[in-house]
Amino acid sequence: MGDDRLYTLDTLGDPHGSASLYTGRVPDGRQVLIGWDYGGLLLLWFDPQGELLEVEQWQIPCDPDWGAHGPHKDQILRLLPGRQAEMGFQPGPIQVRHFDVDDPFEIRFRGMTVAMLDFLDNPYHLTTEEDREDMTQGIAEWQAGGNFVLVWGDEGFCLTREGKQCY
Repeated sequence: MGDDRLYTLDTLGDPHGSASLYTGRVPDGRQVLIGWDYGGLLLLWFDPQGELLEVEQWQIPCDPDWGAHGPHKDQILRLLPGRQAEMGFQPGPIQVRHFDVDDPFEIRFRGMTVAMLDFLDNPYHLTTEEDREDMTQGIAEWQAGGNFVLVWGDEGFCLTREGKQCY
């Protein structure tokens, strides 16, 4: 049996700076998760029930002034509002079902952080009984709270049941 949970996602990132991931809807009812890709943006499109429809890459035209490595995040950020306006993007939380994306990189949900999974695999990598008890209690609280991790390439966003980033 698969994971039928609806995961709530809300725009993630530094509240005093640019977001790392943007969530919202477009006029036809589709939900979208927008994040960084190598040289542009990646859009994950979901139907109103939260099923993944497609993964779309927006490559940013390369300006020669950007150098050999292509656009940087601040350059992409300057273009993002215009692209969002073109598609009628309305920011807000979205609810999506579990999905697995492997191309262009790994994007998926995970029930626990890497540290928690490592602990469950080998509790004795924590050297004191007190540390092991703290981790066991932390895992229980994490699970009771309905928290989860959104893996986006090399990053893992720890999220609350409400889709907000937890630190």
